[in-house]
Amino acid sequence: AKDKSKMPLSDFIDLLMEEYKQRGQPSYRHLRASRTKFEKFYPGARLCDMDKKFCTDYAEWLKSEPLTPQGKPLAQATACSCFWILGIILSAAWQRGYIKNNPWKLLNFQEKIARPESKREFLTLDEVRKLENTPYVKENIRMAFLFACYCGLRVGDVTNLCWKDISVNGGRHFVSVVMQKNSKPISLPLPAKALSWLPERREPESSVFSLPSHSVLRKHLQKWAEQAGLGKHLHFHLSRHTYGTMLITAGVDLYTASKMMGHADVRPTQIYAKIIDKKKEEAVSLIDKAF
Repeated sequence: AKDKSKMPLSDFIDLLMEEYKQRGQPSYRHLRASRTKFEKFYPGARLCDMDKKFCTDYAEWLKSEPLTPQGKPLAQATACSCFWILGIILSAAWQRGYIKNNPWKLLNFQEKIARPESKREFLTLDEVRKLENTPYVKENIRMAFLFACYCGLRVGDVTNLCWKDISVNGGRHFVSVVMQKNSKPISLPLPAKALSWLPERREPESSVFSLPSHSVLRKHLQKWAEQAGLGKHLHFHLSRHTYGTMLITAGVDLYTASKMMGHADVRPTQIYAKIIDKKKEEAVSLIDKAF
């Protein structure tokens, strides 16, 4: 049998890109960009050359090499994304039997490039009410966004949502999806507020919201935000951050909140708790100023 691990890394990335394209996943572009980086970092690398040292050296290279058009090192967020794509490639090679062991699994937290603390924008309840009170010509877009504010689903999952994914059990409505981002199946109870933004139910296989492409969606959200008098750049992911912040504000504990958002662990959910703490500090300093 031919030793698959001798395959050049760039050939394997081409295979993956083909799979992604066939499934209609636009993230094949990230793979293409990373293939160019690998060719600079280790020309002619084969799958069998990828061990733990390859990963840690690549991390150092991404952090220090002048890779921007201006000849500067990459921003931490960009370096982090490029590095995590290596993880996706290695996991895919391992799952498909091209490599016997996945070196990514040997890396500890310190050896990976950490994501920078993100500044999560979210909508206040007041801002959500403004949107609720502003009708928009594309009612399906408005309903989809407000639905997501109350259930936290990502744009890809809302776009793919069919009526068969929404079921009733013991008088409670549930939405069940396999999350596009990490292929995790998740089943969430839907609050009444989320249900109130669902259109008329149609046949099981039909799409709940029938949303346009991401770029068209963005334009409409921006127009609607202007009509509502919102001074914020409205994009779909804001609905998910709004939901995360609502959960923590309502006193839901971190563990439960992370399950309701479909996070694999509590780390990403902690960011919402930090936002709330910051808001509390701001409120206190406002009181101090006032008195």
